[in-house]
Amino acid sequence: MAAASPMPESGELTTTEELAEPVTFATDLLGNDLTDRHVWAAVETGSGAAFVPWREAAGVAGVFLLLSVLWIVGSDQLVVQLFPDPAHQHAAQTLKGLAFVGLTACLIFLLVYRLVRRLEQRRQALSLTVGALTGTLQAIDDLVFSVDASGCLTGLQGRLPRRLELIGRLAIGKRPGEVMPEHGPLLSRAIDDALEGRTTRFSMVWTTSNRPVYLQCTTVPLRLPDGRTVGALGTCRDVTRQHEAEEERMARELALLRASSIDPLTRLPNRRGLIAPLRAARHEPPRAGRPVGVLLLMDLDHFKLVNTAHGHAGGDRLLCQLADVLRDARDPSDTIARVGSDEFVAVLPGRDAEAGRAFFARVSEALLAAAAGTDTSTAVRDAQLSGGMVPLDAAGEPEQLLGLAEVALFTAKERGRGRCEYYPSLSESKSELGQAGRWLRTVEEALGNDGFALHLQPIFRLPHSEGVAPAYFEVLLRLPDGEGGFVSPGEFLPPAQRFGWMGRIDRWVIEHSLALLRREPDLELFVNLSAQGLTDDSLLEWLMAELEATPELAGRLTLEITESTAVSDLTGALAWMQALQERGCQFALDDFGAGFSTFDYLRRIPADRVKLDGSFIRNLESDPTLQSVVGAMVQVCHSLGKEVVAEMVETSAALAILESLGVQLGQGWLWSPALPVDEALALADVRR
Repeated sequence: MAAASPMPESGELTTTEELAEPVTFATDLLGNDLTDRHVWAAVETGSGAAFVPWREAAGVAGVFLLLSVLWIVGSDQLVVQLFPDPAHQHAAQTLKGLAFVGLTACLIFLLVYRLVRRLEQRRQALSLTVGALTGTLQAIDDLVFSVDASGCLTGLQGRLPRRLELIGRLAIGKRPGEVMPEHGPLLSRAIDDALEGRTTRFSMVWTTSNRPVYLQCTTVPLRLPDGRTVGALGTCRDVTRQHEAEEERMARELALLRASSIDPLTRLPNRRGLIAPLRAARHEPPRAGRPVGVLLLMDLDHFKLVNTAHGHAGGDRLLCQLADVLRDARDPSDTIARVGSDEFVAVLPGRDAEAGRAFFARVSEALLAAAAGTDTSTAVRDAQLSGGMVPLDAAGEPEQLLGLAEVALFTAKERGRGRCEYYPSLSESKSELGQAGRWLRTVEEALGNDGFALHLQPIFRLPHSEGVAPAYFEVLLRLPDGEGGFVSPGEFLPPAQRFGWMGRIDRWVIEHSLALLRREPDLELFVNLSAQGLTDDSLLEWLMAELEATPELAGRLTLEITESTAVSDLTGALAWMQALQERGCQFALDDFGAGFSTFDYLRRIPADRVKLDGSFIRNLESDPTLQSVVGAMVQVCHSLGKEVVAEMVETSAALAILESLGVQLGQGWLWSPALPVDEALALADVRR
């Protein structure tokens, strides 16, 4: 059966004048023209309508009348001439009358015979049509019903699974409203529309055996060839399976959305899952005399040392203990989330700075108490808890609010760690924020006026041969300073990251990179994606739409994400990667080895390539330990089917070691720094 068209809402009528041709009696299912080549007249009788080929009958009657006149006028003269004797004339007149009667009988017989033959042909054609219609209706799953001009049911045909109760309640000869008052008005309106010459679509939800059944219905007018509407036909299709399948699909999508908003280790909301409750808390009007609330950002100092000393399993247990402590300390209206590898957020509505500090102190003490006597007690002492706090109305967007909290947290760490700082009391941070604000205005102007520039650094396939063109280019963002130079990314990117602008910058870079790929059909690019961009659903939707419009670009685009970014929101990162890899994009795990990753994360993250952090490459030729570490990482990556890229290759000696270890790709100043686009492409052309 053909797929059902989208259902209107239950109880909603969709009416159109020309949605479907009205049903008429002009042709049968076999294509026979019921009007034939004659014009038929419908003669009303007490028992119905009889069809007569009146043109043919009129022609025969006219010929008969003409012959009769000629016979009457000409035969008398002929008899007188042939039979002068009056006795003989009388006999001739008698014979003439008998001949006339015989001729008339023959003509009447021929006319009746022809009429009966035609009627039999019509009956057979109609029988075939009725049989074909009946077989068709029995073969389909739709229920077909007919009504007369008064709106009363006249017929019911077809199979409709699980619809026996509906069929039983529809009584022949009655209007629908008389037998099923819950759906009668809807059906009556649809039937009335059909009787007025309109086609109507509507839906109903029927309950049988305590189970809802979804019906998609259509009514169409039933017309004679002369245009008169004599009734209506209707169909009811069971679309319960389609409806249930759609509900299951939506349930799966909802479950996936929920899963992508939950941190798999602590079962707390992640950064993505925090946004909605944070917005709700900010927009909730405070009670009279109560503050709007505060956002508390906490992290564990020296957590990397905890992973080194106690293993990643010990670090995970510490994170889970902290999550449990936060759950126990919160009020029902509070929201707790894990937003980074060792960063947690507590949204505390209706609390001021003093109450926020008290909450931080309770959490710190409870964490020590929970770890006492366990294998994580030493880890808790090694990793003190620090906090940064801001009022919920300090910024307009959640990412900007988190950026302010990061400033406060950074200040707390600078002032001794193990403490909590409040944003409005930080005079030094205010000055820093003023400088950050100036950079943000510069960034906003660059985004609005295309003021950024792209530079490209070549990536070569190893072993390297002189004169070989780069295999790829990494895209790097630059901000012109207006004097012929460029501002260091370390100046404007940290403020943008703090205040939630990285998603917009990522989009600008990707948009211009795609334009470059369209312009240069042989070019393949590596493009960096920030942590904020990785949690920006609108950026993903936009990129998916761009790749759908130009799918040939996907195979030439590799997106770089850092290992810390991927691990902090692993579920969200995996969703991003899966969606884009299905389009043909590739992923590279950047700065591998510099963060808190484990080889287990490397196995779980479906990156196509791994970029070794430059700190492992810079002194490679003089440090045998680094050579062993890099060799081990290369072997693990190869065993997982991932290509290895070495960053910051600066010497021929380091290059030789990397080639001997099996590294497949390299980039660095040994070949070229990042260059403006045209210069980089010209270099590639020269090497070709």
